[in-house]
Amino acid sequence: MNATPKLYARVALQGALEDAPPYRIRRLAYQAILDALAGARRAMDRRDVPAKGSQLSYAIELLGALMDELDPEASAIEAQMHDLYHYLVRRIVRANFENDRAALNECQDLLTPIARAWDKTAMSEASPAEAYVRGERPEPVTAAAKRAPTDRYQQFEPSHS
Repeated sequence: MNATPKLYARVALQGALEDAPPYRIRRLAYQAILDALAGARRAMDRRDVPAKGSQLSYAIELLGALMDELDPEASAIEAQMHDLYHYLVRRIVRANFENDRAALNECQDLLTPIARAWDKTAMSEASPAEAYVRGERPEPVTAAAKRAPTDRYQQFEPSHS
């Protein structure tokens, strides 16, 4: 088997992450965790213990990276997120030992709304080119919009009467 495509993909991903804004990296981390949980559930169904362990280890590693970014003493939200990540790690470890699919579903249910919120944040902070690719087109400029700035400043011009 040729490892070149996998190596190329890994190097390309690493390069993309080095230049990516923090919100995009966080979005990718959440998506990777959710994907790993789904992969672990599929491995449970196949009774593939090594694959299940690999997927869950990856999810735990990513949650650890997200935890490391937080300062629980900085704000209540960061403290709550830290506690949530810690709880998720404990649930994943337990799910691994007990083949507890319900625990993995719970983890997914807890992470999904957060991942969606980051998706919305990323959409609002996307570059104009990214927005265009997603199909978001700027509104056409109307004649009234073109006049609006000058109309607004006319009130500050001195009168010559």
